[in-house]
Amino acid sequence: MFGLGGKSLTLGDVGASISSSGAILLGRRVACDAHKDGRPVRVVTHVHYDHILGLERSLRYCRKVVMTPATRDILQVLRGVDLRIGKISALNYG
Repeated sequence: MFGLGGKSLTLGDVGASISSSGAILLGRRVACDAHKDGRPVRVVTHVHYDHILGLERSLRYCRKVVMTPATRDILQVLRGVDLRIGKISALNYG
């Protein structure tokens, strides 16, 4: 539970849950910080190991993988691959 505008809410109240793989599921289409089959959009918030679980599967099966340019650049160095492919959307802060 968390508070919002003086009300107590659960993740379910805002259409969010956590999968057994650790993915934060947002609505019906987005998985955040781990891969979840059937979700067309994956968000990677940062490069800690537990936040890039299943990244290879997401790059293969998701329609979009969203991250900041800094996260993309660090992953490119760590993985040794070019992540500037059309499937990846690099979003700036702000």
